[in-house]
Amino acid sequence: MGIYSNSKLVEKIDLSQVEQEREITISGKNGKNVILVDKNSIKMLSAECPDKVCVNHGELKKGGAPIICLPNKLVIRWENSTDEYDIKTGV
Repeated sequence: MGIYSNSKLVEKIDLSQVEQEREITISGKNGKNVILVDKNSIKMLSAECPDKVCVNHGELKKGGAPIICLPNKLVIRWENSTDEYDIKTGV
């Protein structure tokens, strides 16, 4: 699992190795995003972006689409994912 901000890897997480729930806060141009990491699950807990699409995405499921916050250029995706992303925005 990779968390990217402005196309740069912020943190790489092996969800199967997570032993305790934790939150990761990342600040972007449009405020903060709070990510909830737990054993075998990750989701956007809250976001200060205007549309909250990333929060409404829910938990990232294996093989599912990445969680993307376009206003803050934040992406959460499987590292072995073959998903393409927009080279101009970096998300």
